[in-house]
Amino acid sequence: MRVIAQKQTTTTSDIVTTSNGSAINVERAKVIGLQAVVDVNVPAAKTFVDGDVNTSTDRITITGHAFVTTGLKVAATTTGVLPGGLSATDYWVIVVDANTIKLASSLANAQAGTNVDITSAAGGGTHTLTPASIAGATLTLQKSNNYNPDTAAGDWDAVEAATAITADGDIWIADVDPEYNWVRISYTLTAGKLSASTVLIVKEDV
Repeated sequence: MRVIAQKQTTTTSDIVTTSNGSAINVERAKVIGLQAVVDVNVPAAKTFVDGDVNTSTDRITITGHAFVTTGLKVAATTTGVLPGGLSATDYWVIVVDANTIKLASSLANAQAGTNVDITSAAGGGTHTLTPASIAGATLTLQKSNNYNPDTAAGDWDAVEAATAITADGDIWIADVDPEYNWVRISYTLTAGKLSASTVLIVKEDV
């Protein structure tokens, strides 16, 4: 008799880089089915002025910035002169709270909490942070035969070619009689932001 042996529902909000789901054992699986409802939701550009910059803490106050997640890529521009330490280039947001952020020079620095040193706030003009449009976004169902649940280590490969994400929509992936032991969901994103609700169902013959 065929029964639903495992079901994993994951709501992943505000993805700005690689996001991997939990590994599921599928040694006895006959069918694996995945459905993802994806929402591409890049935040709007936000502005600030010199008075919003605290050079002692390197924090920028932008009330209700809605950037939400550390790691969002933004482009800095201005109608005047940017505060000291900043230039008209790309930065990655470090979210302090709903109204305050810092800026990092790379995604790795943002994730590590290493911010840019803002040396002065007397540039003048209105400064704008514009989030990057979505780029390099994919959903992949991944497989592994050597994943170790005790160490959470293993080598992963795609079950099939990654599905590109460019707009809101549903993604369906299925595999019959899988010839591997473990499976997981993986989202990747180069720039922009998305959220997703994902359901993974594994059916076994028992």
